Amino acid sequence: MDSNSRQTEVFLTLLMTNQRRINSFILSLVPNFNDADDIMQETITVMWRKFEHFQIGTDFAGWGLKVAYYCILNYRKQKSKDKL
Repeated sequence: MDSNSRQTEVFLTLLMTNQRRINSFILSLVPNFNDADDIMQETITVMWRKFEHFQIGTDFAGWGLKVAYYCILNYRKQKSKDKL
């Protein structure tokens, strides 16, 4: 198995283990289910793009929650612009 395949496998395993917790966190701050789903998609995309910077063996859920938090802030910023 090449290193890209291994990295993908590790990411997906960690994501599947922690996805419900991250999604629940997003839903607690963004009660609209469709918006929360969009934010979850963005969170996963950002996490994948930055996964090479994640230190294996550390708290993946904590890292994911932090990424989700910044995606929520970005979402709120965009929503406030939409109102103008």
